[in-house]
Amino acid sequence: MGNQNLLFLRNNCATYVDMDQKKGFSLRNLRSGCSNSLVAADGLLSVPCFSTGCICNYPLQTSFAMVHQPSVS
Repeated sequence: MGNQNLLFLRNNCATYVDMDQKKGFSLRNLRSGCSNSLVAADGLLSVPCFSTGCICNYPLQTSFAMVHQPSVS
């Protein structure tokens, strides 16, 4: 899922790709679940925990959200 600026995917763990830089950033050891559960809307990335019952070997099973803050460099 994504748009012309940012792409979200699961490449072993949750990953986002800056399309301008053509560079990917992995959120290591974090898996949101075994389904497509990265939800981007209106400048917010929500990652609900859909890992209930999952037996994958990822130590961080959690929910979180990320927000774009241009003032932070």
